[in-house]
Amino acid sequence: MALDGGSSPSQRAVLVSSGLPSAVLLWGSSVCPREVLRHLQQAENATKLQAGREKRAALVERQEAQIERLREELDRLGDAAQDRDLVVGRISGRYSELLRQWRYPKLSQPMIDTNLVPHVRGDSYREASSGARTLLTLAWQLAVFEVAVETSAAHPGFLMIDSPQKNLGHGGTRDAVIADAIAIDDFYRHLTGWLAERGTGAQVIIVDNSPPTLVEDNVVVRYSRNEDQPPYGLIDDETTTDEASP
Repeated sequence: MALDGGSSPSQRAVLVSSGLPSAVLLWGSSVCPREVLRHLQQAENATKLQAGREKRAALVERQEAQIERLREELDRLGDAAQDRDLVVGRISGRYSELLRQWRYPKLSQPMIDTNLVPHVRGDSYREASSGARTLLTLAWQLAVFEVAVETSAAHPGFLMIDSPQKNLGHGGTRDAVIADAIAIDDFYRHLTGWLAERGTGAQVIIVDNSPPTLVEDNVVVRYSRNEDQPPYGLIDDETTTDEASP
């Protein structure tokens, strides 16, 4: 911007402002257009530099805010890892408690590892006999379910168990060592007590060929093996004959 001094054409004041607190003032008759242009370019460069600094300052501010959010997220993840260890420990404790209640033979080192795999006697449940695997799996499933219900964790609130006596005398191959040591009544007795107390509001659906008399009042339907005694057969493909198939 040029300011005319008003006294003479040979004397003019030329003010070049950069938009910053400072400015360049040229005064006198010897002012050269080239000199004015140089100062103008300097002022424009200064303006661009200031704008760049402001953009970088805003970027730094955003990055600092993101760093703070990431630190908070890291803290939460650390807490989540600790929470997971607590949950796994609680499930492992319940698993051990159930096996003791069911009088699992020669019980030692019952635990759930960090991958939620059940162990007993120092080995994975996969190394156990067929009947033992049935009991270990039942204890495993119930431990997870019960802890989830009791802590209001994400769970639909019901559990379905098929053939809890498999390999214990009903269905599959009978594991005499386990079957002779374990009373299925203990399994049902635990469920009945837990559902009446800590598991209030939860539901367990069990399909069993021969439930014990202590849960007779809880049986809602019985399926027969005789077509003349409905309802006949729980599973259609297990009751449909080849002749009736399309």
